Amino acid sequence: MAVTVIEKFTLCSLFGNDPKPSILDQDIYKFNGIKGEKVIIRLESDPVTVGSGKRATLLLAAKIPRILFIKTDQSVLPNEITVTLPATGEYLITVAEQPKMAKGERYRGAYCLSLEASQETMQTLKPALWVE
Repeated sequence: MAVTVIEKFTLCSLFGNDPKPSILDQDIYKFNGIKGEKVIIRLESDPVTVGSGKRATLLLAAKIPRILFIKTDQSVLPNEITVTLPATGEYLITVAEQPKMAKGERYRGAYCLSLEASQETMQTLKPALWVE
């Protein structure tokens, strides 16, 4: 029986620095996952204490034909999504600024996104769109 070793990979960026201030900042990352694998995605402010009580959106979606799979966490930082992947293929992680009308204070500033998964999956995490 093969043992899957879970590892953690982290990428850091800035949030709320989109050059078009009328549009909410979004950073999109992608990774290739394996059906049945448990993954943990975590969004934290950097440093962690700066985001205390503030909100951001963390969204995971499958980009796999005929698979409708979306999970989201819009709570106060740190945000976390823990799931078992429904299919093998590409997944998108969106880190998004919340609109001003959303409940609570929105977070803007440095953040770190981490993926806990098998080494095979973790190594595929990379920026996809709009990551400054």
